[in-house]
Amino acid sequence: MKKMIPFFLFTLLCFVGCGKSSNENVSQNKISNDVKDEIFVDSEFLIYLKNLKEKLLKLNISLSKIEKINNVSIILNKNDSSNEVNSFSRDSSKDILGVCKKNTLNNEITSRKIFIDKSKWELLDEEKRLNLIAHELGHCAWNLKHLDTNNQIMSPHVTDLSENEWDYFAQQIKESK
Repeated sequence: MKKMIPFFLFTLLCFVGCGKSSNENVSQNKISNDVKDEIFVDSEFLIYLKNLKEKLLKLNISLSKIEKINNVSIILNKNDSSNEVNSFSRDSSKDILGVCKKNTLNNEITSRKIFIDKSKWELLDEEKRLNLIAHELGHCAWNLKHLDTNNQIMSPHVTDLSENEWDYFAQQIKESK
């Protein structure tokens, strides 16, 4: 019986430590504060990151702000029931294309991940893909919030944008912490 107690405690801890993820900051059990998740970017997104970095440089965004992109993983999600994008949707009727998820430990961000729904990504044209990546990086890299207006990069819906909207996005990045 005494030999079963450690097994029972271990099993109980495993079940208590598991929880559902959300697009809000969530705590994760980590061994130490300086353990951070590795950064991974799906190869599908590399050209968009390159183009976005070039665009931001032309908009006079500092290199230190642009380099924050390098701290974010971007993952193309499969079309199955384990889809991270769908698991974050608070309203299943909304068409969620992507989501930024930040994990924290002791109020320190341990990972920043963008999940993009593959089936929806494949339906977007090149411009909307770039806008979506910029939008999600706005959340994950620069901590920007959604805007209440339409036709802006940080609006909740992907749209075609003019250079004026990119100028406004650049201003938001410059003012971010």
